[in-house]
This record gives sequence, C-alpha cells and structure tokens, in this order.
Amino acid sequence: MKAKGKGYEAQIAESCVESNPVELITEVQVTPSSGSDSAALMPVLESLEKSGHKPEELIADTNYSGAKNASEAAGHGVNLCAPAPARGKPLPGVNYPVPADKCPAQRKEAGEWLKYREAQQPEFGEQYAPRAGIEGTNSELKRRHGFRKLRVRGGERVKLAAYFKVTACNLKRALGYWNLQRLKSIQAVEGAVAWV
Repeated sequence: MKAKGKGYEAQIAESCVESNPVELITEVQVTPSSGSDSAALMPVLESLEKSGHKPEELIADTNYSGAKNASEAAGHGVNLCAPAPARGKPLPGVNYPVPADKCPAQRKEAGEWLKYREAQQPEFGEQYAPRAGIEGTNSELKRRHGFRKLRVRGGERVKLAAYFKVTACNLKRALGYWNLQRLKSIQAVEGAVAWV
C-alpha cells in the first residue's frame, strides 16, 4: 500500500486484550489513499460490530480522533481512545476552558483544548500504550507478507489480496501459538516421565 495520493491503504483493527494468548487482526478495510483516515473509522467499527467483534474500547492514532468520531463511536457503545492533534494546543498557563458564550473561538477550540489536556494526563498514556502494538503488525504485514506492494490492480483485486495476506498472517500467528502450547505440553509430559 502506498502513502497518501495514488493507490490504496488498509485500515487494520487488531485484538489487544491481556487475556488474549494471540493477537489477531479482526478487521481490514482497503480504502483509496486519497481519502481521510478519519472518515474510515466508522465503517471499520460498524464492520467489527456486524461480525461480533465490537470492542469496548478502540485505541487509535491521532488521524482517527475528533469530536464527531468520538460521538459516533460512543453511540455504538465504544470508547474511542485517540490523542488530539498537537496543532492549536493552548499556551501554558492559560486557564481554559473559558465559558463558550464568552470565548471568541466558541466551543470547538475549547473542546480541542480539553482533549489535548486529557491526552497529557498519565492515565491517558497508560490507556493509549497498547496502540503501539499495531505498528508491529503493520511491519509484519509489509515485510513478511508483501503488503506494501501488491501485484494486482483495481480496488476489488487489491481488497482480495489484502484479505488473503491478513488471513495468512492470522493463521501464522495461531499456528505459532498452537505449536508453542503443544511443545509446552510435550515438555511437561517428558518432565513428569523423567521423575517417575
């Protein structure tokens, strides 16, 4: 997949729960690179909901943040955890929020300030930390599965190739986990036999 402009990009969702033994890709949507990442959030969330994988919380990067996305996600019962863009951050020491009726910028900038302020809190950093895990998945898809340069043309073919590559990645992860569990059980049995 390419950078913004020509071509396509993939919107990827991955499970990230501590109790999960294997992190699997739960959703992939291929979109034109010229489109906004922000506009891609709700179709991904709706698809996750339809497939029975609706998360309680969706951790996303700044491109997916915004009041509209947060509100729509909340309407689906999902908490969107995404930092506000750094642009327009308030000057240190300014005592915001100013009441909207007295603020010349009105509620929009006050809301952005509150989101920025929230993102500076240590609790937000802990909540947002699992987001870094998807970068490893992006790298794995690009390096091990050739996700960056697909040898097909046209939207439908690109989608099909992306689905196959994501399926291969998930199978590899699941089989790796299964093999590890099998190896542990063999070692446990051999250890028990050695002590008899």
